[in-house]
Amino acid sequence: MRYRSKLDFLTSLIILLPVIGSIFRLASLFLASQAINWNEISFILIYLGILVFLYLSIYYEIQKNDLVISNLYFKSHIPISSIKKISKTRTFMAAPALSIDRMKIESHKKSVVISPKNRKEFLAKLSETNPQIKIEV
Repeated sequence: MRYRSKLDFLTSLIILLPVIGSIFRLASLFLASQAINWNEISFILIYLGILVFLYLSIYYEIQKNDLVISNLYFKSHIPISSIKKISKTRTFMAAPALSIDRMKIESHKKSVVISPKNRKEFLAKLSETNPQIKIEV
């Protein structure tokens, strides 16, 4: 089962700030009847394309006995049987998560921060495979 990353308003606003600024600048140039800057239009389209690609590439997948975390071209595998604890966190540290509303997954070897969109369903699936997981969310 595949779960997309949750995307919240604050993260969206921060990510889209350069696009919003460029759109306001282009609108003011248009209203002032000046030439349209095609470089800025190209920047907006390329930036938005990268954002869509980024959003679509961050997901979490439960495959039999593994939790697979995909982030761009990188995939991390965590055996579900090794997960000890899942707790709520609002950390700003870099992570494969597009929301501030995050969960920290701790296993025997490592920990990772994620933000699945359907949190309850995601936790239920993990608990189904490993009922020993301590869930504090």
